Amino acid sequence: MAENPYSRQPDPGVTVTFSDGKKGGTFNPPSAVTDSNGLVSRIYTFPSKAGTYTLTISAANFGEITATEIATPAAAIKLIAYSGQKQTGAAGSVLPNPITAEALDSYGNGVPGVTVNFTANNSGIPNPPSAITDAKGFARTYLQLPTTVGTVTVTASSSGLKGATFPEYSVAGPAAMVTVSAGNNQSAPAGTTLPQSLVVFVADQYGNPVSGVAVTFSDGGAGGTFSNPNPGNTDSNGNASQIYTLPPVSGTVTINATAAGVANPAVFTETA
Repeated sequence: MAENPYSRQPDPGVTVTFSDGKKGGTFNPPSAVTDSNGLVSRIYTFPSKAGTYTLTISAANFGEITATEIATPAAAIKLIAYSGQKQTGAAGSVLPNPITAEALDSYGNGVPGVTVNFTANNSGIPNPPSAITDAKGFARTYLQLPTTVGTVTVTASSSGLKGATFPEYSVAGPAAMVTVSAGNNQSAPAGTTLPQSLVVFVADQYGNPVSGVAVTFSDGGAGGTFSNPNPGNTDSNGNASQIYTLPPVSGTVTINATAAGVANPAVFTETA
């Protein structure tokens, strides 16, 4: 209301201007003239972004007043994968970063109070399996990877909303065991090459093949020779192979294959 500062009576015909400081909201129209009672009103439409807005009402020679209004998010329409996708971790471990879904309204504002359910394929385990979005619209979980290797897809869903997916990657952990795969218990004339290669398999604690692990073969000084690079690295299937020529004297030869980081070797017994 506009009033005469001296008589304290309503002041009609005063042009009053409304503004939100160019924040994107609208008054329709942005100015109006006071009626016979000194009153004027306008409807304000918020911008699309949720937040707090300060509105200024002013008139020449009358100064100005302010009002604070709050725009809240509209109803959520979808979930998006905000962060935590495309992480890589060792099989059986928990990924280091949270998987974060965001609930959004039609204007892209984060919506609080939405229950989000998390599921995973290929035996992945989200923890917790559900969460409620916070004040910014975020819901978070952590993923325990399966003990097998491969891609795990986490799905965030909520009733009535478009969901979101997070691809994650489970890879082999550190080498934990080395075992004989082929070439054990052969016999051949002294000084000749064994007919089959000596092959070992290197795996993590869950039996997943580990590539790129250095494997060293040794006959303990028995006098045989190895033809392949020694040490040699495991291939993509976790295998390392060696060609062995027996020593020039007859007898039983014990060959140890030691994998880097693994306590116990794989043991071959060959006969010249």
